[in-house]
Amino acid sequence: PESLEVLEFVFQGAGFSDRGLAAVAARLPGALREFKFTNLQCHEMSRAARCVASLDELRAWYATCETQPADPIAVAVPPEWGSIAAVPTPPQHGPGEQLLGVRLPMVSAEELDLVLPLLLQGLDCAASLEELDLDLQGCHAALQDEHVLALGSQLPLGLRNLELCLHGCQGVTVEGILGLARKLGALENLENLTLMLGASGWSGSMMSQPYRAMIALGDNLPPCLQKLALLITGCDVTNSGVAALVAHIPLTLTHFSLTLSSCPSFSERGLAALALMLPDSVTSLSLECLDEYGKLGTAAREAVQKRELGALKAWVTSSGVEPAPVAVWGSPPEEESEEEGSEEWWHDSSEESPEEWIEIDEMCQNEIGSPGRPGLQLPRNVIS
Repeated sequence: PESLEVLEFVFQGAGFSDRGLAAVAARLPGALREFKFTNLQCHEMSRAARCVASLDELRAWYATCETQPADPIAVAVPPEWGSIAAVPTPPQHGPGEQLLGVRLPMVSAEELDLVLPLLLQGLDCAASLEELDLDLQGCHAALQDEHVLALGSQLPLGLRNLELCLHGCQGVTVEGILGLARKLGALENLENLTLMLGASGWSGSMMSQPYRAMIALGDNLPPCLQKLALLITGCDVTNSGVAALVAHIPLTLTHFSLTLSSCPSFSERGLAALALMLPDSVTSLSLECLDEYGKLGTAAREAVQKRELGALKAWVTSSGVEPAPVAVWGSPPEEESEEEGSEEWWHDSSEESPEEWIEIDEMCQNEIGSPGRPGLQLPRNVIS
């Protein structure tokens, strides 16, 4: 709009050149008084263009350059949307139609302080966003639990596709994943979910046991989910943790992919629980890296390789392997319970209110200044 007074651009990577900057300069609003431009590894730009950082510098560069401004992309706006100034709820998409989405290239630790605040501001104004793809694995230890909680609190409720990579982020612990899980539960329209998790921080202390993250994710899977892909590395989620994850998978799910790496406790009991608890609606199945520690027999490995839920169920029936119980709040990991001969593993914890959820909500409020959006009620009854 011509009344715009402040404009800030941040561009990263290939694809943005002098023609793009010239297009910006050629269409500056008349009331603009402040302009900020940051380029991150935009190798296609000339040296003079990369030095532009302010409004005066932009105007001076454009006045002397001989670059032809890039042509704007023609965007077809559906008639029912009316004016772009008031964005309504987007129409339903049919098969093959493109969603309104954002794909952010991998963010490094050096770029996090710059990119994350801008991302959170953008998401706060993107109520109609349907697809979001974020790769934060390059942030390493710079990404902390509070960043994940703030990001989860700003996820648009209309999202249909979400891909989030936190793999290798040592600063993110199980507590951060617990908070993220609650926010996922509020995304009632989410159909496709891909999560890549795991780092050394997950196996740090007894207060951050990874199986708790599996309980939280399982309890908060969106009701319309159709595709779920999880990559979990560097943490021992346990057989019962995997059972808790799949125990509440919605009947709408058709595609399930699970990759476990460096999870030494996973065995045939976890595989049996997975096979029996996955809904029959799953027609596409992919299980990877489940036998790094040699705990699956030949028959189990052959069933996994067939990539069919029916083959896994047939293996459970023929093998007689007892499935692992479902992990619940307030109970030790399955392996500890078996060693102690405890019967408390099967108790119903549905009446408990874990204090960590209160702490997580408070963290959300402290970080972003407003209460987090409500998630599903936790925990649920144990499924036997």
